[in-house]
Amino acid sequence: MGSSGDTFSITSSGSGYTINDTSAGGLYVNNASSIDPPNKLTLSSTPTVWMFPVVSGGGGGGTSLATGNPYTFQDGSGNTMDLGWAQNLQWGNGSFVYLYSYNNGSSQQIIYTAAGKLQAVANTAQNLYDSGGVLAVGSTGDTFTINSSGSGYTILDGTVGLCVNSPGKIDPPNKLVLSSTPTVWTAKLQ
Repeated sequence: MGSSGDTFSITSSGSGYTINDTSAGGLYVNNASSIDPPNKLTLSSTPTVWMFPVVSGGGGGGTSLATGNPYTFQDGSGNTMDLGWAQNLQWGNGSFVYLYSYNNGSSQQIIYTAAGKLQAVANTAQNLYDSGGVLAVGSTGDTFTINSSGSGYTILDGTVGLCVNSPGKIDPPNKLVLSSTPTVWTAKLQ
């Protein structure tokens, strides 16, 4: 580390990225294969593929989703976030959010508020929040950032710094988990 820095180029490569120090004649930053000092990252002509999880910004700082509108959020398989189980505790599935086939019911419509809350259309006193690493519905809500990413949007729970992920399956017990790896959601204006 110094007062001046080199210029780097980060390029997609397979399932990750390579880091090229363009100021050092195009050499790549390589893995030291061991952690802790005295091990140092080296530069060589052989690239290392690095993995970068999302840690903030909702997945790349794209354009924010417009607030104040009701949306349905669908994963890549067309499964829709559904709050129906959380709004019907007598069904015995807790206050958790699950995926269900799209039906445009009010339990599938969520308002992205100007304050960054995800609010249930069916009951505006209910908001989405992190409950031990999974998405749930309750009277208090976390603050979310929804930004464009590719052909859809990533949803970052800014309160805990993790993204909302699709379990890939509908119905309980398949809860929506929060993690550093984002799912790209389709946001359909209702």
